[in-house]
Amino acid sequence: MDNKVGRPTKYNRDYHPAQALKFSLAGLTDVQMANIFDISEATLNN
Repeated sequence: MDNKVGRPTKYNRDYHPAQALKFSLAGLTDVQMANIFDISEATLNN
């Protein structure tokens, strides 16, 4: 039996950390990065 609940994650460990680093070095805010990733700022900060 599959115990996973909720929708699948949008997080991609190969893509998101590298992109977040590039965006932060380019001066983007957390809000701007969250919008690009289509997630909430709280999710980005977690």
